[in-house]
Formats: sequence, C-alpha cells, structure tokens
Amino acid sequence: MIYTFDNFYTEKELDCIWKELEFYTSLPKKNRERAEVTSVATDANGNSLGKSDRIYVNDIFTNYGKIYSHINNLSYKIIDDHAEAIEMHLPNGVQITDQNTIHNMVSYYGPNDYYDTHHDVFQFTCLIWLYKEPKKFSGGDMYFELLNKHYECKNNRLIVFPSYLKHKVEKIIMSQKDFDNGYGRYTITHFLHHAPLKES
Repeated sequence: MIYTFDNFYTEKELDCIWKELEFYTSLPKKNRERAEVTSVATDANGNSLGKSDRIYVNDIFTNYGKIYSHINNLSYKIIDDHAEAIEMHLPNGVQITDQNTIHNMVSYYGPNDYYDTHHDVFQFTCLIWLYKEPKKFSGGDMYFELLNKHYECKNNRLIVFPSYLKHKVEKIIMSQKDFDNGYGRYTITHFLHHAPLKES
C-alpha cells in the first residue's frame, strides 16, 4: 500500500527545487502561514492536528505562472517515472494514472512541530522529504496507524500512499536558530485526485 523511492530528484533538479524552497522560506514570518490557521485536519474539538509553516504553491502562481514552478513541473515524475511500480503496491484495480488533478503544498517543520494522526481527502498523497545536510533535527518520521509501520525521514525520499490511510508526522526536535537558518524538515506534498471533466 505504501511506495517509497530514495533519491527522487536528480542533483540538477535538486538545485532548482532548493532555490524555490529557499525563496518561500525567505519570506518574512508574518507572510508565512501556519498549519494551525489554514486547511488542516482537526480533532473532535476543532483543534488543529498539525503544526508547521505552510506554502500553498497553487495559490502563489496563476494557471499560466505554474510553468515557472520547479516543484509543480517535477511533480509529473511521479506518474511518468513511477506509476507502474506504485500500482504494484496498491489494491487491485486502483490506478494512479487515472488521476488528473494535482494540488501542491510545501510544509516546513521546526522545533516541536508535528502532524498528529489524520487522513487526507484526496485519492493519493505523494510526499518528498528534504533537509539541508548535515541533518540538524531528530524526529520527523512518519507513522501509519493501520499498518503499525514507521518510515524514516530520509533526504530526497518519495513516499506515495492512498490518502485514506491514517498517518502522522512525529515531533521535530531542533534549535530555533537552525530552523531559522533553513535546517528544518521540508515536505513537498502532491495531492492527486480525479476531477470530473466539465461539460463544454
């Protein structure tokens, strides 16, 4: 049910991705959203289950402007390069190639940030984990409740799973100084789903 692939981006692609990530996280803190005040899963009392900085890539670019986002452009590698391998890990009849819509998000986790157990509302959740070397945090691994399995947060690792699977990001332990200098845990998220075609 869960597909992982290490070294997802090439060195050349990583160079482009890091430039985009550094642009987003160079924004003043007042211009960066927190998961707690954006679209995020909540508990029964309406409290946010997640804590992290968030950038909604689709909200930053126009439909035309998206061609200038490396994160958006390289999302298609998931289906173009990995569809067959991903589908081998899925229940029979479930096809990632049927998805025709993508929503892109960047999360940046720092001291005591986490995302408690939740599920997503799309068909597939695709994550790429990134951090600057040397690694200056602990925690940040992913845990899947139904499977009772942990997945280590490895640099440049792709992980793909059906969005209904409950999962959580374990708490990050690091210094505020390292976080402010860009050494936190980045997650590029691509949510895939199938949107009905509009009638003309």
